[in-house]
Amino acid sequence: MKGLHLRPPQETEFRDIEQIEASWAHVADAGYSAFQAAFHKDWLFLLICDGWQIVGYMCLILKDGEIFRIAIDDRYRGKGYGSWALDAACFLFKAMGFKTAYLEVYEENRRAVGLYERLGWYGVKKHGSLMAMRKRLNTKKKG
Repeated sequence: MKGLHLRPPQETEFRDIEQIEASWAHVADAGYSAFQAAFHKDWLFLLICDGWQIVGYMCLILKDGEIFRIAIDDRYRGKGYGSWALDAACFLFKAMGFKTAYLEVYEENRRAVGLYERLGWYGVKKHGSLMAMRKRLNTKKKG
């Protein structure tokens, strides 16, 4: 994990992104595919890379301080990539002046919920099978 970085995708990489997305059980319910999210005008879609290897992706709604989606390839789960990407997103939101970051997770995705809770996220409300979570960013800026 020496060469971790975030970057926008290139057109030729959407096949890799689709493979990661295919392993995510709730994509059909999410409302937007990764491809649609990548081209949404108000969102920032980033690949999570270790060197040249794409290990996942995330989509941020910058105007709201929200992580709309984060997905790690099955082969790379449990190795710290998700934690690193969540921390990077929170760092960005904090730099933008947000006091709190938000995300939603399917409640039955216990592995993700456990990760979020270990990283300081907490549930604030439920709607259907989704749980809204937030994390305080400990900043003094308004947002």
